Amino acid sequence: MNCYNGEKYIREAVDSVINQTYENWELIFWDNQSSDSSAKLFLEYDDCRLKYFYAQKHTELGDARVEAMSKAKGSWVGILDVDDIWCKEKLEYQVDIINKSLNDGVELGLVYGKVLEINERGVEVGELSHINYKNKILPNGMILKELLLKGNFIMSPSILFSMNAFKQIGGFPIGYLNASDYYISCAISSIYRVGVVNKYVAKYREHQNNLTLNQKVIAFEEQLMIFNKWVKYVDVDDLQKIKRIRELNVMIAFMEMKYKNNYIRGVKLILLNGSFLLAIKIVIKYLFSKYRAMS
Repeated sequence: MNCYNGEKYIREAVDSVINQTYENWELIFWDNQSSDSSAKLFLEYDDCRLKYFYAQKHTELGDARVEAMSKAKGSWVGILDVDDIWCKEKLEYQVDIINKSLNDGVELGLVYGKVLEINERGVEVGELSHINYKNKILPNGMILKELLLKGNFIMSPSILFSMNAFKQIGGFPIGYLNASDYYISCAISSIYRVGVVNKYVAKYREHQNNLTLNQKVIAFEEQLMIFNKWVKYVDVDDLQKIKRIRELNVMIAFMEMKYKNNYIRGVKLILLNGSFLLAIKIVIKYLFSKYRAMS
């Protein structure tokens, strides 16, 4: 759990770990030099499974995760940001899948599940999911091709990954601001089978201070970097590669226009590196999904 000035939600996040029906865990709490009462609130807990660490310097979230991981001792690791929540049976569901797979002679590298979106007040909004998998069964097995061609459908608070697999891929990539979780999912999926819990295992809180609201452009730029790095490990033809690269460039363009008001750069990206027709198709698909959600 990485924390930077998370006093508003810290108790809900920590309590959701303490209340897990599966009890054999440790919580690495990485204080990224908070200036509020986060440390005080965390240290009020009297539970030997809670481990507090104070960062020597403030870093971006991706690099903070690199530092925090060096303190973890468990054989499996989950990620829970200080404003998110785990459902109480999350770890139990995932450990059951891990053990059942081992009994079948299959070593998994990662297990994930469905995630609910909540607002600032904790009110459930609906399923948080990639548009291609909303209200659908999530895939398992060797899923790297789907992750690369369809986008990141593994939501961060649902992840539980093997420490052995994590070490095998070289850990978190240094320098990634927003998409280090997607990198990990793709890297592990390039080697290991992935398990899934088709139930809600976590809640993601959407609010105005989310990194994902302020840095959408960077998120898609990093997704493009990840695609180019891992696509060589799957059977994808040139047309599929070109289509996905154009899709990601179109999304970068949309984010440039929406969050930076940079319409000239956005249009140039669509025309030079993306596809005008693809941009229209994505807009129509998005509007249709919003209409279906409201109806």
